[in-house]
Amino acid sequence: MTTEEMLLKLLEEQQKTNERVEKIGEHLEKLENKVEYMDQKINLTNSKLETLENKVDYMDQKINLTNSKLEKLESKVEYMDQKINLTNSKLDDVRIDVKYSQKLVQKDINKLKDAQDTVIAVLEHRGILKSVN
Repeated sequence: MTTEEMLLKLLEEQQKTNERVEKIGEHLEKLENKVEYMDQKINLTNSKLETLENKVDYMDQKINLTNSKLEKLESKVEYMDQKINLTNSKLDDVRIDVKYSQKLVQKDINKLKDAQDTVIAVLEHRGILKSVN
């Protein structure tokens, strides 16, 4: 093989290598574009995730506030239940006292009626009072 042939062969191989390098460059550029696109998608996803995290944090705060209010309400309801129970107990005591007092008053009335009947009978017997019957 002559020098010219060798040079031609080298030039052909250099040409093929250049073409390969150019194709590799094109593939790298496409890969870079795809990576850049994926970065944009990842950034968008991260932004959406951050927004969701903010919303979840806000909802957590609202839930905590609601729980705090519910605890206060539960405390007030428990207090009111205690007051109602105490009032019911006092009402029961008053009912018992009233019934007992009614019985005592009725006894006293019966005694007074008996005493009145006795006084009337004695007065009628002595003639001081005319008979009503």
